Amino acid sequence: MMKIKKGIQLIDQHDKNYMYGGKFGGNFIPETLKKPIDDLTELFSKLRKDKKFLKERDFYFKDYVGAPTPFIKLENLTEHLGGAQIYAKVVSEANGGAHKIYNATVHCLIARRAGLREIVGDTRRRLRR
Repeated sequence: MMKIKKGIQLIDQHDKNYMYGGKFGGNFIPETLKKPIDDLTELFSKLRKDKKFLKERDFYFKDYVGAPTPFIKLENLTEHLGGAQIYAKVVSEANGGAHKIYNATVHCLIARRAGLREIVGDTRRRLRR
């Protein structure tokens, strides 16, 4: 079982090979992708603490995605678990109707910061600016 350390975000609880708890996750990628992924990892580690970047992300989330989306209480699950207060975020109310808009928005912002001009999404459509 993985021990979760207090005071450290879960995303940061890995070793140098991105293994969580010594057995979950990992960085198993083709050698040709190692450098670009390491570069992206380094950029992301800087941007996730960059107040200007987070402010820009929040602007797009609010004005384009429609965030914040509401939470609803899951009454039946709350009752079933004996009183634990269980909520779910209703991301289907975001523009586009899915959680993917959050992911795509951040990917585009990171790419712009990296100086990249093209993004290939999971729909295989090319997005250019």
